[in-house]
Amino acid sequence: MATRILVFGSPAASVPAAVAKATAINSSAGPFEALILVGPVFTPATPDDVVDQIIGGELKFPVPTFFYRTRDLPARLAEHIDLAGRVATNLTCVGVGGVVKTKKGASIAGLGPGFDDRDVQELKFHTGIDVLFTHDWPADIATASAGSGRADVAATPKDSRVRDLALLVQPRYHFAHSPGPFWEREPFKNEGYLSAGAGGERPTRFIAIAPFANADKNKWFYAFTLTVPFRPAPLPDGTTANPYLEAAARKRDAPEEAQAPRRRRRERRDRAPRRVDPSSCFFCLSNPALAQHFITSIGDEAYVATAKGPLPQTSGALGCPAHVLIIPLAHVPTLSLIDDDASRKATVAELARFRDALTRMYEANALVPLTFEISRAGGVHFHVQVVPVSPAAAATVAEHAHALAADAGYALDQRTAGDPADDGDEYFKLACGDTVLHMSLANGVRFDLQFPRRVAAAVLGLPDRADWRACTQTEAEEAADADAFKRAFKSFDFTLE
Repeated sequence: MATRILVFGSPAASVPAAVAKATAINSSAGPFEALILVGPVFTPATPDDVVDQIIGGELKFPVPTFFYRTRDLPARLAEHIDLAGRVATNLTCVGVGGVVKTKKGASIAGLGPGFDDRDVQELKFHTGIDVLFTHDWPADIATASAGSGRADVAATPKDSRVRDLALLVQPRYHFAHSPGPFWEREPFKNEGYLSAGAGGERPTRFIAIAPFANADKNKWFYAFTLTVPFRPAPLPDGTTANPYLEAAARKRDAPEEAQAPRRRRRERRDRAPRRVDPSSCFFCLSNPALAQHFITSIGDEAYVATAKGPLPQTSGALGCPAHVLIIPLAHVPTLSLIDDDASRKATVAELARFRDALTRMYEANALVPLTFEISRAGGVHFHVQVVPVSPAAAATVAEHAHALAADAGYALDQRTAGDPADDGDEYFKLACGDTVLHMSLANGVRFDLQFPRRVAAAVLGLPDRADWRACTQTEAEEAADADAFKRAFKSFDFTLE
């Protein structure tokens, strides 16, 4: 299905003029399914009457329009944004980092200025984005491009976190805010499972777009057509190597003395992992914004909660998804970082006790638990996810896991249940029945946090539910599933004894 999308550079200087121009273009060259605004839209300088007209609907964009949030939105406008990001008819804020879908199914992700690691991490769940629009340019984007010689391109600040995000989600189009120049880079190749396909590959087009109606007359709008869903096709003429991978290869090949300063910077960064305060951690009971309706059982050292965006919609006779998380009360990314030895041992023991209770509940309903966990110092809050699968599906776990690992470039160590081999402090582990798959994440090994869910989705035969955001429910549905799980777990829940 073909969908047409229109893109404007930052219209902060005159929102009414941007609305008028979008209306004219949509009438003469449309219809377009969406308009994306790249760069600041509303600022403290936006007149109050313009904000009032936007909120009241007197000033309305002609098609569904999306923008990312900036830190200095006018207070009245910021207060008016609802939970879905809706500001007014045809105007939606995707947040500092967020994803939306058009009616025809095109996925659009935005990342605004002032983002933090959590914003980026949320977007990394969405591999295969159709359109990514960011405030910042990705680092290394000019590598392997004829544009690398342009002074204005070289002078524009760039961010390595945006590069890492783009490398992972592989957007078909990537737009970035430009304070001055317009630059459309040559298309470039992507690598990995997203780009694999008979008869073609999935390239990315990067476009830096100038502010709306700028005085220098640099190009400030762009229109294009997408086929949704993506279909592999021959690469367009002029396609280059992937700039991010090419830059990494050049750095690896650089002389040892040239790499030393970069290595020292990286070592300093690695010694200081990011920290998320318990009051803002999604898994900490001390977070006042914690969604408590997911919680089903609380012990002395850990608790169980149903999963947001559960993988199965229902699991056998249980009558609910029964996809749960076992979460330690201690706010640590790895259990080894629990300082008190007695507390650490008690936490490990209670996690095992919850796992055993869940196993008995699943087995009583002819199901097998598939568990996975990621432990690494750069994480936020360690937890174990548990997904029930049928015995027949459980027999395919190793096959699916090794196949997806090969696509991702991972090497999994296969063990058996009860193997005394040490996991280490930083690792990924997936277990189901007698099969245990392990991968060390020590020394900064890069790992896709969504890999284990993709494996579980493949095992269950639910590839369309590999992304938890495609499985979202209303709060009433979430609460109903949690209540159903509590009833099913009641006779196995040791915290009720």
